[in-house]
Amino acid sequence: MKKLFFLLVAFSLFRTSPAVAVNASYFKTGNELLNECKEFLKLEDKTDMSAGNCIGFIEGATDIHNTLVDSLYIKPIYCFPQNVQSGQLVRVVLKYLVEYPELLNAPASHLVLNSFKEAFPCPESQPSK
Repeated sequence: MKKLFFLLVAFSLFRTSPAVAVNASYFKTGNELLNECKEFLKLEDKTDMSAGNCIGFIEGATDIHNTLVDSLYIKPIYCFPQNVQSGQLVRVVLKYLVEYPELLNAPASHLVLNSFKEAFPCPESQPSK
């Protein structure tokens, strides 16, 4: 039963349809994340609140994905190269948000995952865990 619950959560979290209306279950839209990540890249001092929100959100989405993959043995949505850095992830997300402005009202979590899926596709032979 517990595994079924997590699968339902994972399914709702990782749906790739960006046309979903934002509701109270999502904390952030792509518009908000775009502004925060622009601030992150501008600042020398990465302790600014907007910069922290950007990197914290991206790292949180990444950790949730990795936890679900590791704990529930689901197929990963994306496959990072070894030694990927947080700054690189911010740039990937920011590039995606700029390239798809029509999606900026979608939940930011969907956009982060879609940006990683596009930038870091898993090899076709990637086995499920």
